[in-house]
Amino acid sequence: MSRTTLTWALSLFAIGIWLLGQTPTQDPTTRAATAHFVTPVAQEVAEPPVQDPTLDAEILSAAEQEALLVGLRRITEARVRETIQYLASDELAGRDTLSPGFEAAADYVLERFKQAGLRPGAGEDFNHITKVAATRTPQQGIVWTDAEGQALPHLGLLGAAEAVDWQGKLTPVDLNAEESTLATPGPVSSTWSTNSGGPRVVSQIIRAANRWRQAGATAVVLQVPRDHPLIEATQTAGNVAVASPRTQFTLPVLLIPTDTPQALTGEFRLQLPAQETLQADARNVIAILPGSDPDLAEEYILFSAHLDHIGTAPSGEDRIFNGADDNASGVTAVLSLAEAFAALPQAPKRSLVFMVYWGEERGLLGSRAFVRTPSIPLDKIVANINIEMIGRPEEGAYGKTWVTGWDKSDLGPLMQQVAPAVGVDVFEHPRFSSMLYGSSDNFAFAEAGVIAHSFSAGSLHEDYHQVTDEWQKLNLPHMTKIIQGLMVGSWRLVQGEATPKAAPAANTR
Repeated sequence: MSRTTLTWALSLFAIGIWLLGQTPTQDPTTRAATAHFVTPVAQEVAEPPVQDPTLDAEILSAAEQEALLVGLRRITEARVRETIQYLASDELAGRDTLSPGFEAAADYVLERFKQAGLRPGAGEDFNHITKVAATRTPQQGIVWTDAEGQALPHLGLLGAAEAVDWQGKLTPVDLNAEESTLATPGPVSSTWSTNSGGPRVVSQIIRAANRWRQAGATAVVLQVPRDHPLIEATQTAGNVAVASPRTQFTLPVLLIPTDTPQALTGEFRLQLPAQETLQADARNVIAILPGSDPDLAEEYILFSAHLDHIGTAPSGEDRIFNGADDNASGVTAVLSLAEAFAALPQAPKRSLVFMVYWGEERGLLGSRAFVRTPSIPLDKIVANINIEMIGRPEEGAYGKTWVTGWDKSDLGPLMQQVAPAVGVDVFEHPRFSSMLYGSSDNFAFAEAGVIAHSFSAGSLHEDYHQVTDEWQKLNLPHMTKIIQGLMVGSWRLVQGEATPKAAPAANTR
């Protein structure tokens, strides 16, 4: 879940919370040529026979049980494992928006939708495209020489801003100084001794550079050891990334080695290229299972999850934020539900929409882009069941899923009536249900007047937004159970037998 949208909540709780909420990226013009997926999605999963889920005859009729079992048989632990293993694999490198890993994951989802027999959800396309502002830090055209024109070693641009063309002396400064003053505007030099290169360190350098920019600095020449972790960040800085104030350098920062033979007291020539700006295609992947009732088919139940995560760290032994729980688990649920509903002998009476988003981690960007330019009428969406972090239950919460914004509509209570038929409890979390209503992609739809909630069966755990959020730490039997519960719990919604109603002022946080 997006950390940006939880700033307000963090001021109330001094803990990390559920779903709070630049990896190697690529030029969007080469996406089609390089996007790929590893798992052959057309291949059925080889698994031993599994026992049918037990359904409660006191909640479901015999006809409902018979129909549901056809779909529930497709939601198996083996299939869930196969899906989550790929989506949270190192190969996808953290699925940062616009990155090759995200594009490969999006292609994988698209192919699974096709294999299930679903129809495109954006006209004749499965991709709902939004043009977004993007940036790229060039690594070519850097000139760093002494006064005689002798080239000096450098380690690449950590970040770029306006172009620089300078000849003269550098002003040595303490980059971390709280008070920044310069007698003469121009480039400054400094050293960086902290042996870390994580995202927080890069953000710290961005903030420090901005202070010196306000004092008149035009560039930062930063000395680091040749084995410093920050150097790895320059290797990915030249890739395309969504433009974001949080990661935008206001001064160019050139890394040079501390063993540069010349002391930085003489005159130098420094030419640095400007940050490149461009447009890129960001995509949600959307598919539709048309309803079987001529009238109710014009109404939609939307199942959704965000596909993106936060990419890679600039350095470290393990640099990949795999995002298994956040939110490969939610995407696995959407794919599992899509295949299960599509396997029914007769489609549900209402049309079902299955969608995964880009940019949730950057502030619900993909869901808000869809709401601005929807490919289905928003006023025909009866409910949005958004799925977020369902793989790691709190202690004693096996087979339980909680709903954000419980009191904003009666969607949770409606599903609470039916999900126990497969042994799943839908409930209001005493802490998070209210607090996190505005913190995931459901809120983009709620703002537009759609009944929309996020369903989580996860816990507050120490691996949130860490490289240790790996699929091996997920409780796969619990996760499989929750996905089955979401199918059963939504049954009377998708059949048009129940319609949720919003509470007054339901789109408020």
